[in-house]
Amino acid sequence: MPHTLNREEAKTNPSKEYGRPMDVVLDDSISVSERLDILKRWEQEARDLQRAADENMTGGEPSLLPDVRKAIDTLCQEHGMDEKGCEGLQPSTPAPRYQ
Repeated sequence: MPHTLNREEAKTNPSKEYGRPMDVVLDDSISVSERLDILKRWEQEARDLQRAADENMTGGEPSLLPDVRKAIDTLCQEHGMDEKGCEGLQPSTPAPRYQ
């Protein structure tokens, strides 16, 4: 049975709904704006974990921050804008499909 995206869960706990940050970029079932929101939340989680790791408060798992940043950059580049411009997209903006 295919996994059904729980949008609210994805916005608050992205790693529970997606295996890796680039999966968010590739998910054309949601708008570009929603994808960016999810990635920005994931970025905040990664920054929080990095801060905890810097204070020796984690289990030593690798940081996903570089992967999240790459996903954000890819999403914005695909739409020909910088991150600030990408944040201004309307939720109904369709994603271009690249083969």
